[in-house]
Amino acid sequence: MDTKPLEKEAVSQITALLLKYGFKCADLSFDEDGADLFLIKKEERGTDVYWKCLRCQAKGRDVSRNSSNVRIPESYVRDDFLVFVYVKPEDVDSAQTYLYTAGDIQEVWGYKNGEYVLYLPKDFVFREENAKYLFNKSRREAIDELLKDVDNNLLTKDIKALTEADFYYRMWQKTGGLPPVEYLFDLFSNDNMSYLMDTEVFIFMLCASVVKNYDIFDQRLSIDWTFDCLKQFKTKEEESVELEEGRKYSSDVAIAFIRTFVRELVSTGKEIAGYHLHIADDEEAIDAYVMRNGKFWVKR
Repeated sequence: MDTKPLEKEAVSQITALLLKYGFKCADLSFDEDGADLFLIKKEERGTDVYWKCLRCQAKGRDVSRNSSNVRIPESYVRDDFLVFVYVKPEDVDSAQTYLYTAGDIQEVWGYKNGEYVLYLPKDFVFREENAKYLFNKSRREAIDELLKDVDNNLLTKDIKALTEADFYYRMWQKTGGLPPVEYLFDLFSNDNMSYLMDTEVFIFMLCASVVKNYDIFDQRLSIDWTFDCLKQFKTKEEESVELEEGRKYSSDVAIAFIRTFVRELVSTGKEIAGYHLHIADDEEAIDAYVMRNGKFWVKR
């Protein structure tokens, strides 16, 4: 069975709950030290802003026909690690999301051959002993307690305010994490959003939207307008890119500019170093680059 749709559904459900309970999050296009999702909370100390982070795994499991399980390597399970498990029974209206801290994993999961294992029988969501791990408003207190002690401030800036777009751009620079689709929808529903962002942030948000296959061009942002907008940007002198090309993402909704895509630019360690956005039809093309080291440029 193809698990990708279920994994996407799980990430969507988990992200929505995190946003609902006041947390920011960024999901990764690669697994970094056991994390495929970062949970972030802003903490202000005078004029300084700190972004504290927890590493998370987001898992989706269907138990409508058969039992299932979740396996986590022992090396991943540290104090700053969380696992969210979205369990989908035969009655889809009874689907639930569960939260397990490192302590929970060590206490209640099984252990075999260097892995912790959570066994999921078909009636998992209906068992009373599992209700204490449901991710709800009261359960979020476990996250708050972990954030008090975590010592991995990802970003420190001597500023009083940071826009949401700036935040996600800087998180990407630091971690490689991308904004949730919910944020991209809100961003591109703003008629003046291009004028609220620096050029490099705008390019990054466009790339993130194509990578996540969010149909921004079918919502409010015309790809024709985007093409003209990128033409007007004054960018730094064009750089040469000597990086390996990684995965290519095509836009399903770029009808006029059918050759639109985003290409990952990866380092020798296979870490994403930046993105290349290409918008083109049969007559004209434009290329925009944004790098995690802060460099960006547009080729016309």
